[in-house]
Amino acid sequence: GNSILGGGIYSGVALTINNSIIAYNNSTTASGGGIYVWAEPLTLINTSIHSNIGGGIYTTSGTSNPPIVLIQNSTVSKNQGTGVAAGFVTIINSTISDNKGRGVVADQQNNTSFLKNSIIAGNVTSMAGPDCRNLGVRISAWAGLGRVCA
Repeated sequence: GNSILGGGIYSGVALTINNSIIAYNNSTTASGGGIYVWAEPLTLINTSIHSNIGGGIYTTSGTSNPPIVLIQNSTVSKNQGTGVAAGFVTIINSTISDNKGRGVVADQQNNTSFLKNSIIAGNVTSMAGPDCRNLGVRISAWAGLGRVCA
């Protein structure tokens, strides 16, 4: 679909998506072509988010709570924009790759993001740190870590 925000899904409530494909959607503001979540947690399990214009996942905070995203056994790839933009991110057994923007942006101050058995690679942007932003300094990693980006 086409939308100003959240071309595929726009949500203002906690959202869990299982066993789904969210693809070929368009956000005219370049925020959340696949999914846009306002101030609530997002959980993706066994889901593919790909080929969206405006990025894969975009979350924004409300008045007090930073957005929290859990991505497990999922793929976020080939989006025209950042793959995942959130405050706190946990990525387990997943791949974030080949996005035309940063792979993952975790913009919450003093956040702790987690990666386990995951790959964040091949994302392309003219800005520094094409695969990750703000993960390298504040990352807490479990055993079996994939790629960590600075």
